[in-house]
Parts: sequence; structure tokens; C-alpha cells
Amino acid sequence: MRPPHRLRVPSLAAALVASLALAACGGDGDDGPDPATAADSRTVPAVEQPGRADAARPRPEEPETAEDRIQRRVFTTEAGTTIVRTVDDATGLKIEAQNDNLYVEPTSATPADLTGRLEGRPLGARCRTRDGRTLDTFPLFWRERSSDWGVSLAVLDRWEDEDRLFAEAVASCELRQGTPAGSGRTDVAAGPVLVTGTFTE
Repeated sequence: MRPPHRLRVPSLAAALVASLALAACGGDGDDGPDPATAADSRTVPAVEQPGRADAARPRPEEPETAEDRIQRRVFTTEAGTTIVRTVDDATGLKIEAQNDNLYVEPTSATPADLTGRLEGRPLGARCRTRDGRTLDTFPLFWRERSSDWGVSLAVLDRWEDEDRLFAEAVASCELRQGTPAGSGRTDVAAGPVLVTGTFTE
């Protein structure tokens, strides 16, 4: 099951609330580039674009333990979301796939200088599946509200397998920091590799 898309309510009250929320976040109302265009380009805007990732992603009901940090965990929540995660010991970054979405989140073990250097900018992710497929580098957008990075692979047309969820198939993901590409954009396929997160059996 893929996370449902949010619907816009065509009412004056809803429009007013949305306008006030946008103003509070400093937004300008621009929905950003078309998802298909973003999928074909290595350079992307710095911040989250609407529709790229589910802002209200479900969280696991159970607390994370030390054992979770070194094991591949595949489980399904009561809402039917399949989740797999790994945490890199060196950077403290948590890489988590939920259904056909991918998220990266700093943890308490992530050095403050690393978080400060990365936040507000997109990351690049290049993933491999257990059957040997490689998903070329795609962007993970910074999400100010949840202080993490996320993307819907379905929206980017990077995952079209109707028989298996991305979270069930992914074996590893390599994260890149990206480099400035001018005009406020980032080349997510360039720059140093931050970490390669491996989801072990």
C-alpha cells in the first residue's frame, strides 16, 4: 500500500489557512519543478517540493533499541506500512525505507557539525536491490517541518514494481552530499559519499 496523496479542499477557509501557513514558513507558493523533470535532472532545488514525500510519515509504534542499530528490520505497522532501516555508526544517520518512500534522519549520535553542514540542502541517494538492480542517483529533499530528508520513489518514477515494495527489495543505499550547481540548485550526483547504508538480512 502506498501512502495516500493529500487532497486540497477548495474552500475559502482552507485557502486562508494554507496562505497563513505558507507565510509562516517563508514560502512563496511555488510548487517547484514537475516531478518528471526532477527525475531526469541531477540538479534540484534546495528545499522540499510538494508531493515529493509524505510529510506525515508513520512512525514505528515500538522504541528503537541498540539491537535495531545493527540489524535489518522489516516489519509492518498496524496501518500496513512496511519499514526497513539501518543506522550508520560513523555518522549516526538513520536510513529508512517505508513502502516506496526513502528517508534519512539525523539521530542523537550524528555530530552537530555534520547536521549543520547538511541541513537545508538535498542529498543524493543511489540504491541497489537484492536482485541486482541499481537505481541511479535521485534526490532526497530537505523537509523543514520534520528536520529530515525524504522522497517518494513512485512520484519520481524510480520504482514501478507492482509486485514488491521498495522497502522489501532494497539492499543498500549510498548517500552523497551533493555540490552547488548555481541558481540555488544542487548536483546530487556529485560531491563526497557520506555513507553507504546496508540493510543486512
